[in-house]
Amino acid sequence: MPDHDHPVTGLRAQALTAARHAIRDGQWWLPPAGQAELVDAILAVIQQRTDRIRADAGHHEACLREPNADGGISHSSIAAGLHIALRHLD
Repeated sequence: MPDHDHPVTGLRAQALTAARHAIRDGQWWLPPAGQAELVDAILAVIQQRTDRIRADAGHHEACLREPNADGGISHSSIAAGLHIALRHLD
């Protein structure tokens, strides 16, 4: 799959380079197509995790907008923490 097909431009290329270095340094062998499949699988797992974090952050933000919501500070803190984590992952 060409790099431009991946939603995060450049990340796939960086991951593929890192995988190739790790494979070479470990004295393993994996054909180029297998290297790309490995990287794509890892990136898919990361995307699933970030999607889940985004959903959790959205839930806590929605709770803040509820008129009778309890624990506003707690929801605010959790949402803020999740957004900070997402910035690091992105």
